[in-house]
Amino acid sequence: MSPLNAGPTRPVAAPVDPERSRLRLAGRLVVPILVLGYLLAFAVSTRDLRFEARVFPLSVGAVALLVLVSILIDELRCWRGQGTRTELAGTVRTQPQHDPRRLWRTARPGFLAAILTALLTAAAGQVGFFVALPVFLLALLTVLGARPWWVAVVAAALYSGVVFIVFDVLMGMRLPTGG
Repeated sequence: MSPLNAGPTRPVAAPVDPERSRLRLAGRLVVPILVLGYLLAFAVSTRDLRFEARVFPLSVGAVALLVLVSILIDELRCWRGQGTRTELAGTVRTQPQHDPRRLWRTARPGFLAAILTALLTAAAGQVGFFVALPVFLLALLTVLGARPWWVAVVAAALYSGVVFIVFDVLMGMRLPTGG
């Protein structure tokens, strides 16, 4: 009897892709979901404040919410095999999972963004918010990889102008002017 006619064959289980396991997805979504919970709790805790006192924290929370939703969608698309993170992971997958260079390359933008945010907070009181904000945004967009460079300059200028118009002109809120 030939091997082709050897009788019924056993089904072979498809190999499990560790990038697509549900446990891996849950692990990648833990931090965004916890931050989302924190943002919701923070929004609830500001409900007793005056409107003027709630605007800035809630607007920052709204931006963070948009970023989190974007991250969640990207992670889900990547898990389903349609994601954009796989484009970046193509070069990283050839390296071992425990490679510290891979970890640093992944964490560097967030780490630098946290440092820049702390510097913005410190500089706003010293040189003024409307001087520190465009410098912060230009540095942040550069760290996050805005290309070409003029896109970062235009975005920083436009965003700073919008913040000035909304807070200083329309709402009459005085942000730190330096001292």
